Amino acid sequence: MAKRLPIVMIQSHPPHSSAEQLSDDIVGELIGSTGMDLMLVAPLASLSIDAIDRLTLESLQGDAVIMDWNSVETVMQSWRDLGLSGVRARHELDTRGDAGEAGQPCLYIIDLNVVTSCEQLMSVLEQIQAAGQVKTFTLGLTVDSGSSAGEPRARTGRVSTSEGVADARMGSSGRNGEDTKLVPIEAPISEVVTTKKCQGSQSSNSKNKLDLDALMDELDRADP
Repeated sequence: MAKRLPIVMIQSHPPHSSAEQLSDDIVGELIGSTGMDLMLVAPLASLSIDAIDRLTLESLQGDAVIMDWNSVETVMQSWRDLGLSGVRARHELDTRGDAGEAGQPCLYIIDLNVVTSCEQLMSVLEQIQAAGQVKTFTLGLTVDSGSSAGEPRARTGRVSTSEGVADARMGSSGRNGEDTKLVPIEAPISEVVTTKKCQGSQSSNSKNKLDLDALMDELDRADP
């Protein structure tokens, strides 16, 4: 499931009529957005200790976006005055933010005075949202079981962290071009090596037996 992004919009009074229209456009766009949860709260400096909006902010878990018509520094100071946790995180509209600290929620604070359009803001929010998603990847591995002549070299297939390894296979081939059987990737590499060595031992024992029989025949013919 995709991670949802909480967006807190502080209801400070916009500085002019065009800013007020931008606020309305932003709210309308976010209400119908996918994966973003919009919360409208009163100005941070006005929140009492038992205010519902303060309890809402205290219930936030993980990273969040905070938008206000005040500066980033003012919002961050008001946030700390409320005793709330989080570090100011860097994004496209706030390049002075930090990269983030382990164990601390990231606060992506946006000064709405620097936003030029609703489309620009949505693009920034989508970048923040994408950066917080957990991604899967495909892993390819190569394993050498030995470098001497006749030793098999095994290679794994593509292993997906999200789809499992049911269809992956591992094969081996000696330097003389002889192929051994395919075995599941779950099998240890020693199984492939053991299989190859057993085949070699059987061939060697058969050859020794033939040489011994030939020697006995020669001795019988030489005996007067």
